[in-house]
Amino acid sequence: LGGVDKDTYTVMGRLYSDRKEWSKALAAFERQLVTPGSRYDRFVAGETEALTSLERQGFEVFFGKGLCGSCHHGPMLSDFAFHVQGVSDDYASIAPNFPGKDGAGHDFGRFHADPIEFSDQKFAFRPVTLRNVELTPPYFHSGSAATLADVVEFYNRGGLGAQDISDADLSAEGAVRDSLVRPLGLTDREVAALVAFMKTTTAPIAPGPGGLDLSTVPGRVPSGLLPPGVPTP
Repeated sequence: LGGVDKDTYTVMGRLYSDRKEWSKALAAFERQLVTPGSRYDRFVAGETEALTSLERQGFEVFFGKGLCGSCHHGPMLSDFAFHVQGVSDDYASIAPNFPGKDGAGHDFGRFHADPIEFSDQKFAFRPVTLRNVELTPPYFHSGSAATLADVVEFYNRGGLGAQDISDADLSAEGAVRDSLVRPLGLTDREVAALVAFMKTTTAPIAPGPGGLDLSTVPGRVPSGLLPPGVPTP
């Protein structure tokens, strides 16, 4: 700790001793985001009229032709495993000056966590929960899909569009696209139905302390740091 003065060292010690309190605070916040009261929950509980006919069609496509339910299933609508999909980072248009996690404008996903242990998992990412997904755009690891319709279109073309990572580029990095990511042949009606169905997972989030809306980026935080997207005063 060379160069750290006594007062700073004392503060560091307090922070270290408070790490259990941090864990409790994070857990308390995350519990506020559990939203079991969606129309989707009511539907799977047997309330068939909780969904419209379009949303019910979306449910059938989601767990059938669309293959979505292969990875997005269970209470949280995610298998929490890692899959290589071939989604482009698209940092050139999203964040032109961002060098990527590899320093050259790319993100290799799980590989970055441990390049030795996960040497065969470049471009592998974990599917997010679809609960309240309507409220959390943009989508994919880099935010390259602006809307849920964009997400569905990626899967509909099997990740083989000009803007996606090609099989050849994946292979060059020792990666193989998940076999579930393949052209689906969905009609415009089925795409619309899928999007409508995913929005049925939206449910009210209990307000935090003082009525704080936990589903939006706050205008300020206790530390005084500016949250992402909040302009400098």
